[in-house]
Amino acid sequence: MSSHTQPSRVGRRTVLKGASAVLGLAALGGAWRAESRGVIDPARGPAFDPWTDWQAHERGDLAALVSAAILASNAHNAQPWLFRMEDTRIDLLEDGTRHLGTLDPFGREMHIGLGGALENLLLAAGANGYEHRLSLSPRTEDPAHVASVTLFPGPSVASSLYAAIPHRHTNRHPFDTSQTLPLSAFNSLERLNDEQAVQIVWFTSKTERDSMHELLAGAAEAIYADTEQS
Repeated sequence: MSSHTQPSRVGRRTVLKGASAVLGLAALGGAWRAESRGVIDPARGPAFDPWTDWQAHERGDLAALVSAAILASNAHNAQPWLFRMEDTRIDLLEDGTRHLGTLDPFGREMHIGLGGALENLLLAAGANGYEHRLSLSPRTEDPAHVASVTLFPGPSVASSLYAAIPHRHTNRHPFDTSQTLPLSAFNSLERLNDEQAVQIVWFTSKTERDSMHELLAGAAEAIYADTEQS
């Protein structure tokens, strides 16, 4: 694979044919186009192609690693990443144009998303027959350079986490409030926390849930009203 002198933006919108649909929708503003392209539909269309085509590359193709990386969870679907692919190396870079502004003033959520992309990339490296050497923040003169992954031929190791990559998605369905979780479920979740400084608080009564709903709705309204963030 030939080297790129400039970072190559590989995102969910551009890795496959979905780019034309999104750009066309923005330019034409036609709701019919969104409908026909499946952008609004929750189960089909170019916006969902990366989840079904992420393994369409030939084994060992570095693009296969990036296709797995871009399916990572990231705050507000900002997709704050750039990838630069060379013969035996992939660089992960922060895309500052995708910053969430006042919603993420310290870049914490952005870097959590970048870490998720890096984790997916390394899982895909093993599944595609690569061993790797990871270097974090390798170039201090370029703060946007998050990591470099140097790849070497190795055994193919496909883990259960790798197989789970395409199943990660946002659940936007309403909560089912007709069922009550057993006490054992709460206890199991509490045992996952081993930090003394963190306290888990459960909102189980309707009054408590309604109060939290009002707070969350107010926070969402404040976010949408923030011009800089928008």
